[in-house]
Amino acid sequence: MLKGQIFYTEHVKNELTDFCSRHHKKHIVFICDVHTEKYCLPLFGGDLQTIVIPAGELSKNLETYGYIIKKLIYFKANKSTLVVNLGGGVVTDIGGFAASTYMRGIDFINIPTTLLGMIDAAIGGKTGIDFLLNKNYLGTFALPEAIIIDTVFLKTLPTEELKSGGAEMIKIGIIANQTLFQKIEASEPLEQLIKICSETKHAITSHDLYDKGERQLLNFGHTIGHAYESYRLNIEQPIMHGLAIAKGMMAETRIAFFMELINEDEMNIIINHIALHTEQTELSAEDIEAIEPLLLMDKKNEQHKIIFSLPIGIGAGRTKVQVAFADIQKSLFHA
Repeated sequence: MLKGQIFYTEHVKNELTDFCSRHHKKHIVFICDVHTEKYCLPLFGGDLQTIVIPAGELSKNLETYGYIIKKLIYFKANKSTLVVNLGGGVVTDIGGFAASTYMRGIDFINIPTTLLGMIDAAIGGKTGIDFLLNKNYLGTFALPEAIIIDTVFLKTLPTEELKSGGAEMIKIGIIANQTLFQKIEASEPLEQLIKICSETKHAITSHDLYDKGERQLLNFGHTIGHAYESYRLNIEQPIMHGLAIAKGMMAETRIAFFMELINEDEMNIIINHIALHTEQTELSAEDIEAIEPLLLMDKKNEQHKIIFSLPIGIGAGRTKVQVAFADIQKSLFHA
């Protein structure tokens, strides 16, 4: 079995049990947050070795990472141990980072419990934590042994979580899969959309694990979106990742229009679609002033140039687009 393979199931406990049996895994440690401990962990039975972290982006830091490592040591985790990351993007990011660095790497799988996790965060092998309130400044590329997706967990989610995941789903449709975008517009069943979306991301990342080429398409919305997310972390008003990316996509779509990569009709379709499905508003003047210096710190930048991945139509995109800072400001302010 190839690492990173996705399993879709309606019986998540049985799927995990079968996986452990096939791979001779007898020592399992769950990593979850306080919410997934309460609402999701009970599906796997009792008497489990569990590491529980605070919920939310503010916990994705060195202190929490250190806590996880200490607990793995306490549980006598070793090379034969399987770490099960049970949660959304924060849990799979920091859990994957801990597993991939503990003893230079032990096996882990992701069981995403949020829409965002099922279609994006749990797939592709990116792990990490925030450092000095900058998004994902420390991390590794490390594929999980498997990803197990069961939509039963979506029943526990608040509306905001579904909107956050929906934003990333729209992103993949805009930048890489026109059929997906059309199916979202047509309100196709969510389970079908999740499968198309997760398989699209899996296909892209399988060909470009280390983010050197095609995978960079998935950065659409993330240059401005991550800067906005970091700004909100700095003022201790964190925003859900997908909702920050939605703001980023709206702004970056306008950049694509000003650079004549898309026409006005395409720009309006994209922006209106994002606004409708995520209830996003444009960035305010205060937001823009705060995020501008953070754009210069983006880890995708090259030779002091701010690098974007931008749509060139609906369902296709271009990577490594260098945009002058003056043009970014012009687009942000809709000039």
